[in-house]
Amino acid sequence: MQQVELEVTCSTCLGEGSLGSPVSLLADHRPFLVVTSQHEKARNRRSTRECSASPDGACCRESINVSAAEMGWDDWLIEPRNFTFYHCRGACRPSVASSASANTSFYNAMLQILMMNQPVNTPLRNSLAPCCAPTKYAPMQLLFQSRNSVKLQTYTDLIVESCGCNT
Repeated sequence: MQQVELEVTCSTCLGEGSLGSPVSLLADHRPFLVVTSQHEKARNRRSTRECSASPDGACCRESINVSAAEMGWDDWLIEPRNFTFYHCRGACRPSVASSASANTSFYNAMLQILMMNQPVNTPLRNSLAPCCAPTKYAPMQLLFQSRNSVKLQTYTDLIVESCGCNT
């Protein structure tokens, strides 16, 4: 693991070194630091938080066993007859850091700032909080009957591999 050093300076703060505060003491200033990192070659193995191992109600991936017969699809779906379907559920904690990530739109940044300025546990703040949603999908092939032919089609975004908190 590569170690990286980060130096933070504040040109508008009072004092020098350990004698002064590294952040403004003014009430209307709320400084924060957001650090993002992207590795050039991440490990191929991805893990996701499964709901069965997440009793705290945080964002996780939930599985449902699907039967073509129970869904009423047995008259057109040939394979698979049964499969595991995943969906995301759970809560996401609000975070100012999520509003400043490199992949966030200006709209999402404004939404997060608005949310963070609301009192805690109010309906507006809760409705503006990030939502638990799929972050990575895996393909799945379905063999089905369509009119008088049999088709094999790959759906690239049918199986949820991981979930995360999206703004």
